[in-house]
Amino acid sequence: MVSDTLASRVGFSSGTILLDYVKEKLCEESSSAFVGPMKARDFLEAFVPPPPTPQGGQQRVMPEVSFKDMYEASSEIQMYSPYIKICEQLDEGHTMRYYDTHATNDSHTVPPGAPSREGLSPDIMTFHKDRIPQDGAPTDFTVADRADEFKFSISVDPFDDKPNKSKYPFEACSKAGKSTRGQITAYAAAMLELQFRMFVFSVLVMGKYARLIRWDRSGAIVTEAFDYQDDPEPLAQFLWRYNFLSRAQRGFDESVKVIEATDDTHDLSEARKALREYMPSNSDLYLLRMIPLDMSSPPTNQPPPPSAHTSASLDSPAETDMSVKYYYAQKTSLSNGWDYYMTAPTMSDRGPFGRTTRSLYVFNRITKTVHHLKDTNRIMSSTQSVEHETINELGEKKVRNIGTVHAAWDVAPWGKCYDTVTPTFCDGEKIDAAFASAEGRWYLAKRVYRAYRLITNELGTPIWKFKNWEQVMRVMIDTFEALDDAEKAGWRHRDVSAGNIMICGDRGLLIDWDASQRSKDMNKPSETRVPELTGTWQFMSLRRLRKVDGRHDAVDDMESVFWVLLWLALNYSDHSLDPDQLKGFLYKIFDHREVSKGCSVGGDGKDALFEKKYLNEYIPTLFSPVGLQNTLEALHSAFRVRPPSAPKTRGMNQERVKRDLAAYQQARIDYEEDVAKLKDSTYVRSLLQADLDDYTWPTHGPKKHIIPADRNGSQMTAHLQKAISAGVRQQRVAQRPSSFPREPTPRSAGRAKMMRTDDTGDSRKVTRYAPLDERDEDRARKGENA
Repeated sequence: MVSDTLASRVGFSSGTILLDYVKEKLCEESSSAFVGPMKARDFLEAFVPPPPTPQGGQQRVMPEVSFKDMYEASSEIQMYSPYIKICEQLDEGHTMRYYDTHATNDSHTVPPGAPSREGLSPDIMTFHKDRIPQDGAPTDFTVADRADEFKFSISVDPFDDKPNKSKYPFEACSKAGKSTRGQITAYAAAMLELQFRMFVFSVLVMGKYARLIRWDRSGAIVTEAFDYQDDPEPLAQFLWRYNFLSRAQRGFDESVKVIEATDDTHDLSEARKALREYMPSNSDLYLLRMIPLDMSSPPTNQPPPPSAHTSASLDSPAETDMSVKYYYAQKTSLSNGWDYYMTAPTMSDRGPFGRTTRSLYVFNRITKTVHHLKDTNRIMSSTQSVEHETINELGEKKVRNIGTVHAAWDVAPWGKCYDTVTPTFCDGEKIDAAFASAEGRWYLAKRVYRAYRLITNELGTPIWKFKNWEQVMRVMIDTFEALDDAEKAGWRHRDVSAGNIMICGDRGLLIDWDASQRSKDMNKPSETRVPELTGTWQFMSLRRLRKVDGRHDAVDDMESVFWVLLWLALNYSDHSLDPDQLKGFLYKIFDHREVSKGCSVGGDGKDALFEKKYLNEYIPTLFSPVGLQNTLEALHSAFRVRPPSAPKTRGMNQERVKRDLAAYQQARIDYEEDVAKLKDSTYVRSLLQADLDDYTWPTHGPKKHIIPADRNGSQMTAHLQKAISAGVRQQRVAQRPSSFPREPTPRSAGRAKMMRTDDTGDSRKVTRYAPLDERDEDRARKGENA
């Protein structure tokens, strides 16, 4: 699956992105991930069960509440206090705390690369009594249970309960609706990004109507807009029942825990010291376990039981491997299964859906060593490999310049894997098929994801933190070697990017094999598979950007190495481009894209660069050192190979036809020779090695260039431009990343695949409150009498 342009923690994009733009992109890129409308009572039955009867007691009865004060409020802000009061009335055990957070931004939601950006500020946030905000700041996505949003009018509803005529009939097409959808998506993304959650709930109130939403990594299940004044039962029941849900039922990953005073953490100071350079500022560590919670030591290794699990994944259900593998080489008693301290996640600009990989670090409490942790969600599909199995197979086949596995497992705190639930409703009876997207039943929401963690032994340095350009050249050669070796071993990486090439010692390390696929299984036509664009957008080959369902060959991965090197040169070499020129080329070559049929398409800048015979005919500069310029020119020439066009001979005399056909035949021969050079990386490696040997390479490291903040339409919405020109200060929206008793599960739960080796809107900027007559318009829209 393609990495979002905004998705990477590493700033591959060309500049600082404003919050309104992020909101707009989240709305655009989440198209077809919203499944609905579901009946509110069906939603409660599926996801929010009634509280259990106390032992020896009577069945609990929900307190009576009235939403009258909330409905009769004369502004959006005046709705907050009655809502909080109702929540407190329904929470007789005082389990939760409810805060008005609309006026306070959360600094945690500002990505590391955008310090000047404002954080998120949802209207009402709910917190568990044991996890409330610190330092007097009521808005805190790192500990919140829920973020609820209010609008004074249903005219900004992000969804349509009557199918519209767009590609996505459930998703409102109005500007206001899209804005609201982007806003609530940003809140869900922030909560899933900054916590260890499998899913989250939220409430959206619009005038006298409300919707309940459940978000997971596949998509969001949304109820119909119900009138909570005429029928208060669904909203009241949700708010009441929520207080009785377990942590797992509220979406928390129970294999991760906040350190408490009762925990045995005698080695905490040692872990903090070891992880100091990897920890985000003002954060602490978490405890992490891979062993199921009901075990203090690993189970006996055993073969996987046959799986009865069926899947709503991209392929035929029977083809998807849901088998189990247990392997523990390291027994533990000291930490009772809590074997690792783990760093906290930080914010990014990506949406809530997809793999959403996070790069974290752990301290092994047994071996006293620091490791890299990949916290991700793998696609459950026959076309997708399990990453640690791939890495181990590549290691057995002597593939060079790759990492090694320390531990890996499907997250399953109680022995049941965390598979996303949204796909099970895409083809169900609870939601009318008329609301499905034009591409098919909820294009994005059909993917089944499973929470997965991988710990590797190597601690590499990002490629852009190189010591000198000679080191970069050696790393590029090593990357080509890894791709060649993997191809010989029968595997294709499919996601070569600047973020996946590391420096380990003075050598290169190609990481992140989760998108890899067996070469023999690739490029096969399938009517059942969803078209899939695999890779990190900025570094994908031109051919892959042009055709989403086209071929992905070994040469496409090799071409990605060239784009990585060019990206490094533009960002970190000595050249004469001014800041605006630099920003422009980074955007045109690496960032530009459009969305068509729910998929990203682009490549205009790369196409324009390949149209030129020489690199500096498109980018008007020479890169320094000289060897870097020569290498880029050589790779540019190697990868710009295109078949010659047959001559048009109409109207030509015979002699001219003969000459043109001869020239064409020779061009075809030259083309075939050039293509043959790219059957593997031997030729391009020889180019790099020759330049490495022939040129003198300076000892200095990266040179940083200033990229101006965005002030153009590509990074700023027209609405925001207009507001700024009018001198209006805008409030910005989000920016930069246990089983239920009644949860419907169409398949038996897959058990954990585990392995351990070795012992060692919102335009609330100017918040506009609807006058009372706007409510009358809403009634008219719903067919009511004013």
